[in-house]
Amino acid sequence: MSHKYTAFQFAWGAYTPNWGYCQGYYNTGFSQMQDGFTDWYVPNDHAALGHALNAIQWLLQIAKLMFDFPATAYDQSYYMESIYWAYADAPTPPPYELTWQKICEAWIKDDFAGRAMTISCIDRMRQILWDEPFYVVWAARPEQQEF
Repeated sequence: MSHKYTAFQFAWGAYTPNWGYCQGYYNTGFSQMQDGFTDWYVPNDHAALGHALNAIQWLLQIAKLMFDFPATAYDQSYYMESIYWAYADAPTPPPYELTWQKICEAWIKDDFAGRAMTISCIDRMRQILWDEPFYVVWAARPEQQEF
């Protein structure tokens, strides 16, 4: 695979100038659509269909610019390359293990912010489990044993 761009900022730099063109094409297409509705209710069907076709043409032009359809391959498209390089250039986050201790420390640190939603969620889980069969050994009634 031979990339056309070597980093996200280069692919994005090729992508962003088309935004202004797309806004203009959208405005023109929207105007054509409105004219089509006006002609449709007059009634002037032929003109209405002509406006509808023009609106579709402007939408296709937007798609062509935004998704870089003239590109011969996906690795030559500024659209696809900007997605690729955004992923490739993104730093890998460090692994994180969420534990009960970290949750409790975060609650204490923020004066127990979010406790109502957390307790509500836990209470809802209790409601769901209330009528379910319970087969957890550690929570079962202790057996009578002689010491």
